Amino acid sequence: MKTLSTFTYRRRLRAQKQKSMLRVFCLLLLCVLVVALTVASGGVAAGAKEIRQAVLVAEGDTLWSIAGRFLPEGTDIRSYITLIRRYNKLTSSLVYPGQTLVLP
Repeated sequence: MKTLSTFTYRRRLRAQKQKSMLRVFCLLLLCVLVVALTVASGGVAAGAKEIRQAVLVAEGDTLWSIAGRFLPEGTDIRSYITLIRRYNKLTSSLVYPGQTLVLP
């Protein structure tokens, strides 16, 4: 036979356990919310935004000469040219005077 004090103790213990579980659940929910907002706002999870620059092709310019002028330090020129071609939807490395290129 259970006594009243044992019954009260177990009820109090169960209530404390439920409060602890509720706190953990709320904390996890808060963490998920923070991560979701960070991703949605373009923060760390989405990556840094690239700054692009527009260049007008002059007479005698080639894709290689333009890439050489604006090449970021430590970047291979061939991969940079590939990026320029991809950004501008170029099918070849030919550029024409008056053409505007977007550089990554």
